[in-house]
Amino acid sequence: MKLALLLVAAFLLLPAAARAQGAIIETMEDLKNRPEPQGFRGALPAQVSLAATLPPPGNQNPTGSCVSWAATYAAASQAARRAGLGSSLRLSPSFTYNQMSRDPYCRLGTTASKTLDLLRDVGVLPIEEYAFDGGWCGRLPTVAELQRAAKYKIKGWSRFDATNIEAVKAQLARGVPVIFDTRTNADFKALKSDAVFDAPGAMNGGGHTMIAVGYDDARQAIRIQNSWGRKWADGGYAWLSYNFWTHNVHVGYVID
Repeated sequence: MKLALLLVAAFLLLPAAARAQGAIIETMEDLKNRPEPQGFRGALPAQVSLAATLPPPGNQNPTGSCVSWAATYAAASQAARRAGLGSSLRLSPSFTYNQMSRDPYCRLGTTASKTLDLLRDVGVLPIEEYAFDGGWCGRLPTVAELQRAAKYKIKGWSRFDATNIEAVKAQLARGVPVIFDTRTNADFKALKSDAVFDAPGAMNGGGHTMIAVGYDDARQAIRIQNSWGRKWADGGYAWLSYNFWTHNVHVGYVID
């Protein structure tokens, strides 16, 4: 117990540049038995932005909950809004992260596929009913909370080869944001503007999950929403170059 408390204390004292992450990165081979999503019919537009259809960027603080911020707070909230469950609905990342990690100290990473399975099979609660706690992840839902969570189950989810930029654009063009994993580096963590971020080759830092909310062919970049608060990059958003994307992003996940 003493060692665990020391590890948590050290984690909490990390500098701002040492952004928390928490993704266990999956491959297409890992997900080979999962279905492909619908495509987009017609010519792809030159630019798309879905940012206004999602909750604003949140902050995972010093927790390993990035997957739940992308899949639950961002993507599942947007899917529920599309389904008519509330135009300002925000679903709780703690509801899924706490159950997936089973780590009261909020350090362990999770996978997007298992988090999406939980959203499909169990559901989730709005953040007002199950608040995010960046310092304690030991809370688990009660029987009554699990019963209420069923209202917010997703219908299902799909995955596709995200190294294909046109496939990513197709999902965004049909109004569906794309959850994705990547590795990061110090330059990415320190972004302070809306300039397009690029990097030669593949990065080798820790795994991090975010969500793509648009693209712009003129910029040759994909617009992403992160979970490091509004002070990161451009108010919590950033542009990732198509070049960066094809070298660093391999799987895209979408909620049906």
